[in-house]
Amino acid sequence: MGGFFMQKIRHNKFVAMLLTLVMALSLLSVTAFAEDGAVASIDGEDQTYPSLQAAVNAAGEGATIRLLGDFTGNGVVVPAGKDITIDFGGYTYDIDVTVGSTGTETNGMQLLQGSKVTLTNGTITSQTAKILIQNYSELTLDNIILDGTQSADCSYTASNNCGSMTVKGNTEILANEGNVAFDLWYGMSNSYAEEGISVTFDESFTGKVDGKIEYGSQRPDESGWEEKTELNINAGNFDIEITQSSANALENANITVGGGAFTAPVDTKFIDASKTAASLTSGENTTYYIGNAESIAQTLADAAKEGDSITVQQGNASFAGIVAGVEVKNEGEGQVVVDDVSVEKGQSTTTTGSVGTKPEPDPESKPESDRDEEEEFGKVEVGGTDSDSNNTDKDNPQTGDDNGLELAIAAMLISAAGAATAFLFKQRKA
Repeated sequence: MGGFFMQKIRHNKFVAMLLTLVMALSLLSVTAFAEDGAVASIDGEDQTYPSLQAAVNAAGEGATIRLLGDFTGNGVVVPAGKDITIDFGGYTYDIDVTVGSTGTETNGMQLLQGSKVTLTNGTITSQTAKILIQNYSELTLDNIILDGTQSADCSYTASNNCGSMTVKGNTEILANEGNVAFDLWYGMSNSYAEEGISVTFDESFTGKVDGKIEYGSQRPDESGWEEKTELNINAGNFDIEITQSSANALENANITVGGGAFTAPVDTKFIDASKTAASLTSGENTTYYIGNAESIAQTLADAAKEGDSITVQQGNASFAGIVAGVEVKNEGEGQVVVDDVSVEKGQSTTTTGSVGTKPEPDPESKPESDRDEEEEFGKVEVGGTDSDSNNTDKDNPQTGDDNGLELAIAAMLISAAGAATAFLFKQRKA
């Protein structure tokens, strides 16, 4: 009898060990296996590199570096003359050791003048960097999240002292409250001053910027420096404050806003004169829209609810199909029409919902795919909040890697489960 119980105990211990092994293997991430040296690859080749910096150093012109998992690692310096794309594969790269010029090693990534860099498809963050991205290069941000919210010491999520930064797709540039999402700082050196700085949010941008935008010059007395310090906003969602980092920098600032949705009003001197600017107030929340007259009118007509108010600050707007009980004001010089009724400057009208109303859709029919707010501006709730944008768990496609790590894990799990099954079968047969 004692032998039976001892055998039973040994049997249970063995099964427990196997189950523990299976659970441990299932919880291991690709990162854990990649510690042997597979952090990144280049152009889909089998060869892997033990750090992102090593991959950058080895990459040829036009190469695409691919991150192979979620990693915590050193910051990255992209030297002059590099033309590379870093594809983060839907993963997160968390920088714990900063880089930079001698005595100023405070950057998460330092992109040097004369390089061309595209950052795409993932998240970059840090709990140690004071400047997450220090840019002197020709930089493109495409479907990338720059998360500067993980440390109160991250004063700048992206700092532009030279070169250019073009923002596309569902990119997010996030800063802690009171900190700078990005800046344009002119004239740190003669070569930087000669090249100048430009930041552009192109028409494809549907993402979000949250934080201050700083505009200024280290050489404020230099005539014409503003011409070389250019900011263009054409689309996207902005919870921002535009500030000056040098005296009187905003007086003649080279800033043009031609599109987007904003949680605060934009100074009219920065708004493209050919565009319409209007706001939608619902309760205590107001969102300010800038764009083409037709798209603005459609966006506001779709979003407005009874009791809301629409104010046109600039340009023309023709509204139709707005629900009853919405006040429409004209505070600009443009022509404002509500259900075929003109609203003169300084006047307002309240919609009745009786003219030009949109027919109720047939529930059996599939609605047409027309240009809505999401296409023109991204998803914006009144007041500028965006529950989707705030979710950092993006559905970016995880391209993964070609080294078979996931297959190896699966094979180990299957092998362990098979061993456990065979043992149990043997015991039962005995």
